[in-house]
Amino acid sequence: MSDRVHLRRWADQADFTGPEGVRLRAETAGTYRERVRARNQRLRWHRFRLALIGYCFFYGVTAYLWWDGQLDLDWIEFLSLLAGGVFLNVVFAGMILSGRNLALRDPSMTVVQTLGVVVIALVLAWASGTLVSQDAASMALVVGLLFGMFRLGARQLAFLAGLGFAGFTCIALLHDSRLGLDGHETLVRLVIVGGTLTWTTVFASYVGQLRKRLSSRNSELKTALTTLEKLAKYDGLTGIFNRREIFTQLEEALEESLRLGTPISISLFDLDSFKTINDAYGHSIGDETLREFVHRVKATARSLDRLGRVAEGAGFGRYGGEEFLLIMPMTRLDGAHDAAERIRDAISGEPFIFDGVKVDVTVSQGIAEAGPNERTDHLLARADRALYQAKRDGRNCVRAAEPEEDDPGLIRDGPGFFDPNPE
Repeated sequence: MSDRVHLRRWADQADFTGPEGVRLRAETAGTYRERVRARNQRLRWHRFRLALIGYCFFYGVTAYLWWDGQLDLDWIEFLSLLAGGVFLNVVFAGMILSGRNLALRDPSMTVVQTLGVVVIALVLAWASGTLVSQDAASMALVVGLLFGMFRLGARQLAFLAGLGFAGFTCIALLHDSRLGLDGHETLVRLVIVGGTLTWTTVFASYVGQLRKRLSSRNSELKTALTTLEKLAKYDGLTGIFNRREIFTQLEEALEESLRLGTPISISLFDLDSFKTINDAYGHSIGDETLREFVHRVKATARSLDRLGRVAEGAGFGRYGGEEFLLIMPMTRLDGAHDAAERIRDAISGEPFIFDGVKVDVTVSQGIAEAGPNERTDHLLARADRALYQAKRDGRNCVRAAEPEEDDPGLIRDGPGFFDPNPE
């Protein structure tokens, strides 16, 4: 079993809580959707840690202002304010690390976090006894809105900015007189704060739009790359592996067979008189014939696969125009012969019917079992010679490649993968 399979099995049983769990979930998620979900969760954790650094800096400034007597708070009120901020951050961290935030409509919890910053900033503005402490509170509003640009839309940012500015305006009108400011000075300060919050909102919205565009472009790029990978590996007509990929799969299967000491066989197919089908019915019927042929081969292979190895290792690909290659791991020559005969019966047993057009199709096959250390091209050459022998013997038959004198070929022991009579 490959390391990837072991990793996935371990990941299914692993505990993905805590900071290390967030990282492991991102690295071991199996499906594409799970990987995207895990990466997003890891990104949320990084954002939270970035915000936590800002919180710590802000709390440090707040502590200094309180110690310096610039905040009208007694020690109980001050500790309560700090405890409220710490409690909010503990809740946010716990939600992300436990994965419970994924059940929310906004897993990033950006609105709640930004709203928390706005409320704390307004409390500090209310308690400010100097212009310096009040300016620090207004800067906290700006930083909170900048943090919101990672996730919030323009309307959400505008709402939070308006809420913050409205609260700050009320506090300024009620308390600026005790700071020694007259009405004109208060108005100027409000214009400056309002302009700063407006610019911050516009800038954050613009960055958010750029982020969405970039995310959309990245999604388009991933889709394009996935399409290119599929085109590079799969045959566009039949949907199975193309020649290059099935050749690569055969090389890997031979290496795995040699490493484990297990048998492996292949079958090389060729549709009989396929050119005649194209000439008689047209290329569209010819294409449908190839697709139906692939469907029947895959269905027959799955019905014979009692041990579930087709999904793990058996490969089926288009080797040429109407030539196909089936790789059968854990299969001796006799088991491969039995499988090939059943596939031949599945193809020739019933005619192919397309929109009322009945097409009789037969297939010739050459099978071969790999010998120890046998090269890929050598194995394919033996199967190809067996295929042409089947053609010479009248088509619609299976012929097995005999091992050469210097090629032990059949000395491997082990149950045939397609053994019709397992113990």
